[in-house]
Amino acid sequence: AIEQWNTPEYYQFTFSGYPLADVFHSPRIMVFPAEVYKAINSDARNIITQLEQFLVDKPADAEYIPFLPIFNAGQFMRAQVEYIDFQNGSGVRFLTQYGQAAWPINNQDMFYTFQGLTNDRQYYISAIFPVSHPNLPHPDSVTMDDDFYDNFMDYVDGVEEELNTQLGKDFSPPLLVLDDMMRSLSVVGGN
Repeated sequence: AIEQWNTPEYYQFTFSGYPLADVFHSPRIMVFPAEVYKAINSDARNIITQLEQFLVDKPADAEYIPFLPIFNAGQFMRAQVEYIDFQNGSGVRFLTQYGQAAWPINNQDMFYTFQGLTNDRQYYISAIFPVSHPNLPHPDSVTMDDDFYDNFMDYVDGVEEELNTQLGKDFSPPLLVLDDMMRSLSVVGGN
């Protein structure tokens, strides 16, 4: 097995009846044992270490936000970034979309994520919830010509800027609902 795909046993909570259908990502919260993850995956070790520092520094405009699990794709954007404390830890929430090639930011692939650590650094929490916004076009309606590809980073910057000006209540589901769920989280070790 390739080390970068190694994951320890972890807890996963899934959600039925989620308000969005026809989306790429399944809504879920994953709780990983941080030390075990770091021991079996050097990429995860680096990401967990980066998140620890990220939560201390709390940068306002990051080019990358640490994210687990590892995807075979790149982090296109980071919008609506906010730092959130939960019952026994802290993390960062943001909207993002991953991809392997230039692709329109859209309601099928964009998601809310929370990346956090318990105060004792024993657990890494990763939440993924698809979100949509009425201003985002359907990917089929975006002309993906040479101009789109040549100016992709400018396009992404423009979408980030637009999403950052939107109210959390205008997303579906509303960002505050997801934030409140993350704030209520309490992660306690088990056997």
